[in-house]
Amino acid sequence: MANWKKIGWISGISAGSLAGLWFLTRGVVNKTEYIKQLQSLASRLVSVPSAKIHKVDLTGLTIRVDVQLKNPTLMGFKMQYPFIKMQYAGETIGSSSPVNKTISIPPSGEAKIEAIYFNFPLRSMLTLIKSLLVAQQSGSAVKLDILTESTIDPLWYVNPKTGLWKARSDYGFKQLHTIPFEDKKEITLKKQEDK
Repeated sequence: MANWKKIGWISGISAGSLAGLWFLTRGVVNKTEYIKQLQSLASRLVSVPSAKIHKVDLTGLTIRVDVQLKNPTLMGFKMQYPFIKMQYAGETIGSSSPVNKTISIPPSGEAKIEAIYFNFPLRSMLTLIKSLLVAQQSGSAVKLDILTESTIDPLWYVNPKTGLWKARSDYGFKQLHTIPFEDKKEITLKKQEDK
């Protein structure tokens, strides 16, 4: 009789151990999938840049760039204020100033970065400005490449009722705090708006 009690006790421990192992494995698999989703945020974020001539005068040319960032995922995140580069004919002709600011993008939401100005003095960029202005005056499209660079910190959660942001656990993966984001888009420079 004593042996049957031992067998029952051992099988109870085995069943409990198997159940515990099942839940542990399930938790690890769920967290692994969650980490993969976090790392794929950068490839799913969409940037929509636009550029137009802001002013042309004796001091040079000023181009205004706006960038709309769209998050089609169900996960909110924060990201470093984007660094913008402007390229013409394969060469970088200007870049924005680095800004030490964090922007928040809610799930299925967007953020707009407005009024990034690129100033091109006549003396230093005469040939570039001439080719841009000639193409603009002749009515042909001026194609520019806008490169948007930033880092995403996906370990944030926004409460839909209160709108407050809370930090999530990184599960020991510190590299999740800095997922690089880079997007290059070709745009057509728009004419200066009449005032």
